[in-house]
Amino acid sequence: MKNKLTHHIKNKIGKFNVIYCPSKNFIWYKVPKTAGTSMFRGVMLKEIDDVISYKAKPKEFDLWWDSLTDEKIKECYTFTFVRSPYDRLVSGFNHLVIENTLKSLHDVWPIINKGIPTPDGYDFNTLHSLFHLFVTRCLENYDSNDQTMESGSGHWMPQHHFFEFDGYQHVDFIGTYETLADDWKHVANKLQISEKLPFVGASNTGKVSGMTREKLQGISWTWYYIDENIINKVYELYGREIDLLYSEYNEFLLKKSKELKEEYCSD
Repeated sequence: MKNKLTHHIKNKIGKFNVIYCPSKNFIWYKVPKTAGTSMFRGVMLKEIDDVISYKAKPKEFDLWWDSLTDEKIKECYTFTFVRSPYDRLVSGFNHLVIENTLKSLHDVWPIINKGIPTPDGYDFNTLHSLFHLFVTRCLENYDSNDQTMESGSGHWMPQHHFFEFDGYQHVDFIGTYETLADDWKHVANKLQISEKLPFVGASNTGKVSGMTREKLQGISWTWYYIDENIINKVYELYGREIDLLYSEYNEFLLKKSKELKEEYCSD
């Protein structure tokens, strides 16, 4: 097949998750829940006149998208940012399930207050039960071919598609959420834009409170993995990227889950 990489990008990543800039000659494969809103709105839109996304400029984007070839991709600087699948899943769950899907029920659910989880109305047992149900049941129906924003699938899709194709790395640079400051500086210097990355919230938590979910709830994402069955299920779903970039996390979380369970049960 001709233009195999282009086919992969269009079918496994999707137009909602690609940013292009002709003047800077870059393609950014934007993984949801990896500080992309801070990069895009906090810096790029302010400093680059012709950065193009499908959501903001659909007609202009489609003209480029329809003419895309493997050769054109190779001529660009390509990069992506990834995040531990375990942490990213907690973030996506809170954003789309808790804040969006359930926010209309904020008078019923003790963990919801106007769509935002808050420490004083927070009930860990309820939140953890919902997360367990989501991981073990809902993600089984995830459609990897549906990359629309409405489906929320970008928040669940495996990240290895964003940087790996046919057994090789197809991007020039892979940044990580865990080393965000240093990796953003690397990209910013390459694109000649600001190294300072402001916090711009994408979810209701960030927009309204100006705080991250973790600060607002007062617990680490590791608390969501107090049950080792969830850890194993996430590995089943995202094993490829875990093996490639986050191999130490499985052993760490299995050990951490035992410690958390002992702490939780002793309270």
